Amino acid sequence: MDTPKYKRVLIKISGEALAGDKKFGLNFDVIGPVCDVIKKCVDIGTQVGVVVGGGNFWRGVKDGGGKMERTRADYMGMLATTINSLALQDALEQRGVDVRVQTAIEMRQIAEPYIRNKATRHLEKGRVVIFGCGIGSPYFSTDTAAALRAAEINADIILLAKNIDGVYDSDPAINPEAKKYDALSYMDVLKERLAVMDTTATSLSMDNSIPVLVFALKDPENIRKWADNGSEENRDRRLAGKTIRSAGPNGDDLVIAAAAVPAVKSRKLLQLPAVIDNRVPVLLLKVGLISSLATFLSARVGGAVHPFVISIILGWAAVETGFLPKGTLEHTESAGIITFLAACVLFGNYVGVTPHMFISYIRPIIVVMVLGMFGTIITGLLLSRFINMPASLAIALGLTCTFGFPNTMILTNDVCDALAGNEQEHQALYNVLMPKMLVAGFVTVTITSVFIGSFVLKVFF
Repeated sequence: MDTPKYKRVLIKISGEALAGDKKFGLNFDVIGPVCDVIKKCVDIGTQVGVVVGGGNFWRGVKDGGGKMERTRADYMGMLATTINSLALQDALEQRGVDVRVQTAIEMRQIAEPYIRNKATRHLEKGRVVIFGCGIGSPYFSTDTAAALRAAEINADIILLAKNIDGVYDSDPAINPEAKKYDALSYMDVLKERLAVMDTTATSLSMDNSIPVLVFALKDPENIRKWADNGSEENRDRRLAGKTIRSAGPNGDDLVIAAAAVPAVKSRKLLQLPAVIDNRVPVLLLKVGLISSLATFLSARVGGAVHPFVISIILGWAAVETGFLPKGTLEHTESAGIITFLAACVLFGNYVGVTPHMFISYIRPIIVVMVLGMFGTIITGLLLSRFINMPASLAIALGLTCTFGFPNTMILTNDVCDALAGNEQEHQALYNVLMPKMLVAGFVTVTITSVFIGSFVLKVFF
């Protein structure tokens, strides 16, 4: 018999993963292979605890948010985890595995109440223990329950089964440009607010030095791969792997984590040491330097290029060279004040406009707006086929961008607020839409309004 790599593991399976392609309920085409692999782990001597989510039936925050009292909605989610726990128990018992279900809320007719000593005794006897109902209290996720149960039963590692194949900076199902991380520490996860686990679960794992491995449940063999002895390469990776990391060209063995050591990141050309670079005054000083340089360069070319356009170019260069980190405005919490100041600068140009001047401009403004609207619609219809985008979306983006900055930022925030079900979805949508909307807004307002708009007015008026 192979020697197991980890003597005791805690497997966290999300409810959505159990639903598979159905997106709701139980998909036994998914559950079956998962249970087959858990049985293999038990057969080689690995002690297995399981925490299962309930998102395939009910998510308290998403489904009950704003519609019912949060505490009651969370308790409904705990009941959903019990349904999944019983389904896993039945499937495992059909395969000859001895299983106990323990719930944080007493349901003696169908499960044992959670008692730590009893749970560890079951594990020592080779039984799989499935922990239901989270931790039994609202406002805590099943990820937190997994971290807590892992600490209580002294698990060697948490195997975090997700329905995506790794750790990304945003949801790849929403953002096709989401970046997959190769190496992370727990502090990186907390700092970047990555949706690996919620912050409570991440902090709990970090404080108790519990390694976490994140993998895709689409191939359940990932569970056995990391629970059994594995290859020499994997053993070396485990011994040397002191960070959260992605491994394997096909994304099969995905992320292994240890809390103590930060991720090793390549240093960019102009990047300062983190102890200096992450300070808010330093970041604001850098933003001010870039803005001042953009204003100076615009003046040197006689205003032919707007300072805002130069700021975009310099900002991109600053991020790429490491002079500024990504998300500087969010990190310094200065996005709002900078937007306000930019609006003051933009609308300050209209201080000298008199009512007579405004009335005289109405006709050319209406003509330009109508021509621009029809031009945007036609362009959106033509280009949508080449950029593989629905025509309605291409037209909507084009029309929205003609509002210019800061309206593009305001509209994007409103759209994210309306569509997102939680903070992670909001951030993912924001990351996808905001850069495009800002660039498009600056380009259309600066180039179209100044060059094309002026040309049309001179020709027709």
